[in-house]
Amino acid sequence: MKPQKWTVEDKKTLSDLVQMSSKKPDWTEIATYFTNRTPKQCYDCFTLLNKSSGLERNYTKWTDDEENRLIAFIENKGINWAKLQKEQFPNRSISQLKNKYRITTKKYIKPSETDNGTQQDSQKSNEEIVNQLKKML
Repeated sequence: MKPQKWTVEDKKTLSDLVQMSSKKPDWTEIATYFTNRTPKQCYDCFTLLNKSSGLERNYTKWTDDEENRLIAFIENKGINWAKLQKEQFPNRSISQLKNKYRITTKKYIKPSETDNGTQQDSQKSNEEIVNQLKKML
């Protein structure tokens, strides 16, 4: 049996299904929406679509400009990873954004001393963290 080509409608449906999935797409579930498509075929088609549309992930070192944009966005609009990715960092994954934010906040925010002399992680609000980060940068 000769493999069928993906139609424009099928590609749109595939893209929509992946966007609707919560975290990591369940390719087995996505494949059930298509006749005669395996999970691997769905994954391969989606990966090819992303590469051809220029959405290949950026795994290079973060620049100072990117770091500043990350902090400015969170300061102005709060933590909304999907919106941040869509508006500012389409070539960075949501995991990359979260990890960079956590690493950046840990780098600049020191643990506070409690009354009994032991150290605990700071329980500061996002606003306080962003303000401290802005002062450091």
